[in-house]
Amino acid sequence: MTFVPRKSCTLSELYLPEPPHLLKSWYCNINAVPQRTPDGYAFIDLDLDIWLYPDLTYDLLDEDEYREHADKYQYTNEMRQTARSTLDTLRERIARVEFPFRHNVKTLEAEIETLGKQFNAPISTLQSQISNLHAA
Repeated sequence: MTFVPRKSCTLSELYLPEPPHLLKSWYCNINAVPQRTPDGYAFIDLDLDIWLYPDLTYDLLDEDEYREHADKYQYTNEMRQTARSTLDTLRERIARVEFPFRHNVKTLEAEIETLGKQFNAPISTLQSQISNLHAA
């Protein structure tokens, strides 16, 4: 999961657990902008989610839950605006195929190599960190 402070969404790139670790989807969770706490960060989930498939088609999830919770928990105008504008921004980024969304994602291993080159990161370090995650 990619958690970015000062942003109103978290993005997860999901791969199948068994080799060759094919891309399953991206999961985009819309939330209030995280707030710094003594223990790290906290945020409010604003219920709306996007499930993005490898072919870059997507489903918008939990619209009913968003409407119900917005009324039940009295989401502020700011929270409602954050949810709408973040949803619009994500849809625009998907349409433009803007990072982290991209065409032709196949396997985790291939993506590690591609992203390592793009960001000038040691590929062996990235692979080792991911292997450690799977072993845990």
